Amino acid sequence: MKASNQKQLNIRNDDAHRLAHEIADRLSVPVTEAVTRALRDYASKLPRERELTADQKADVQALRAIIRKYRQGIDPQSSPPDDHDWLYDEHGLPK
Repeated sequence: MKASNQKQLNIRNDDAHRLAHEIADRLSVPVTEAVTRALRDYASKLPRERELTADQKADVQALRAIIRKYRQGIDPQSSPPDDHDWLYDEHGLPK
């Protein structure tokens, strides 16, 4: 009998059911153990929250550099014009 404080996970998907049983059979463990191991393995390969790849870190740094460049020419006490002309040159291209 299950303890009343145990959580349940019900997945109604034929492919997931087949895979869980296949893994359990291959490992000779109960389905719950097989699913738990598979989920732990999968979770260990995912980036942690707030953990960025090298490319993502480089993109963030590049965006921050652009922001710093444009902040130099903006008076923090004034609000930008509504038409966004300050973002574009006389040809309509981004500054």
